[in-house]
Amino acid sequence: NVGGEFFTTSVQTLTRDPSSILAAMVSTERHLDPFFDLMEAKPQPLENGSFFIDRDGKHFRILLNYLRNKELILPDDANDTFLKELKAEAKFYKIMEVFNQLYKILEDRRQKADRAKFLF
Repeated sequence: NVGGEFFTTSVQTLTRDPSSILAAMVSTERHLDPFFDLMEAKPQPLENGSFFIDRDGKHFRILLNYLRNKELILPDDANDTFLKELKAEAKFYKIMEVFNQLYKILEDRRQKADRAKFLF
């Protein structure tokens, strides 16, 4: 349950990025980041074994699909605001490959817009 939207996946998918919060939630091993286990915000399982994550579920599907496929697939109409929101979610979940890809996309767009300003 991410912000009221329900998702179903496997432990294998959630642990595909071992440095992510999602991997730490379901793993019985210590997290790669020694400070992670001290985090107050670390989601805890509910009685039925599911998790509630107090985040907006809007972008979680994209991150979950990335973990499933190891490919970042964005909507054709993804504007800068959407990409910045998704980047913030990737940072929160510590899915750094997605964070880095989005950073590069946004930086490329910014540079392209800056160059376009000088053409006129």
